[in-house]
Amino acid sequence: MYRPAERDQFKAQRDQAVAKLAQQTPKRERFGSPERVAAEANPTQSMPNPITDGHNGIERSR
Repeated sequence: MYRPAERDQFKAQRDQAVAKLAQQTPKRERFGSPERVAAEANPTQSMPNPITDGHNGIERSR
């Protein structure tokens, strides 16, 4: 197992990565966001489709 200091370091790194991902993801595409819930409830607004929108979710930043 990890020592407490290492565990805390890994948790901090994870939290930073999650926060960065959340900032980069449009609110409408975030799971559980009010914008996404409203879009899913309203069938006239279409949700983004990663296949037809030109990215597959595994793009790399340079």
